[in-house]
Amino acid sequence: YQLPSMYYSLNSNESIHYLDQAVINPSLKNSDTAVVCVHGNPSWSWYYRHYFYAKQNMRVIALDHLGMGLSSKV
Repeated sequence: YQLPSMYYSLNSNESIHYLDQAVINPSLKNSDTAVVCVHGNPSWSWYYRHYFYAKQNMRVIALDHLGMGLSSKV
């Protein structure tokens, strides 16, 4: 998928990777509604890739748990 990867730093050694639809559709940045997609084990945010390209009026955010996907490995 062609979404830019975002990272939230927990500390100097660990960061959580996430995807935010507001990056590709800035009009959703101030949306009152957001869907946060949290994957199971074993999986990662790629599982939700199609949600980001569907026409909708709500923001979609998907994260990778630590040790999975593009988040820091523990």
